[in-house]
Amino acid sequence: MSLTMTSRLLKSGKKIEYNTDIFYHFDKGIMIAHYYEPFEYYMITDAKGEIKMYYPQKNEVYISRDPSKITEHTIFYYFFANRLADFGLRDLGFTIAKTEPRSDIIITHWAPPKEMENTIKSVELVHQKNLPIFMAYYSPKNKISRKIYYYNYTDEKQLPVRFPQKVVEFNYLEDGDSLITQMVFTNIKYGQQANNPNFDFKIPFNAKIVKQN
Repeated sequence: MSLTMTSRLLKSGKKIEYNTDIFYHFDKGIMIAHYYEPFEYYMITDAKGEIKMYYPQKNEVYISRDPSKITEHTIFYYFFANRLADFGLRDLGFTIAKTEPRSDIIITHWAPPKEMENTIKSVELVHQKNLPIFMAYYSPKNKISRKIYYYNYTDEKQLPVRFPQKVVEFNYLEDGDSLITQMVFTNIKYGQQANNPNFDFKIPFNAKIVKQN
């Protein structure tokens, strides 16, 4: 699949906005993100957590590894792999503590693994018509530390799965401030319609490796 992601970040009254073209090989587990501003670079991630950031103007590549950044921990994987029931929480060691069916929504409460209990007390996941619409992380003091809204879903005929065209995330910082991130997905294409040379983008062999972990 391919799409354009417009991200808007708001913190301390300041707003940053940038556009990114994303190309996701679902079968290969590879995602290529092409950033334009404030400078151009490519970020390539895979299913093993390897991250390559390539800067064309300098012909330099930064290589690192982060198991938490594997492509199977992205919103794109969760939807196209039909992992909407747990949204990847099971992979992180969370278990269902309670389920609350209501009139038109289902709320599930997830307990963290022991190694996360110092930072997370629980996670609340809300579904409507089998689609996630809200997610909240609670701190050990039982206060919301992070919440995410998913809405404006595509219709049934547009893609093989329904996908949110807008995601808004609130992160509450320890100093009392908050970081608000809005992601708007447009130009969503799938299968043969997602035909773009960037799917085959390769970092030049002569690119200089500036750092490697």
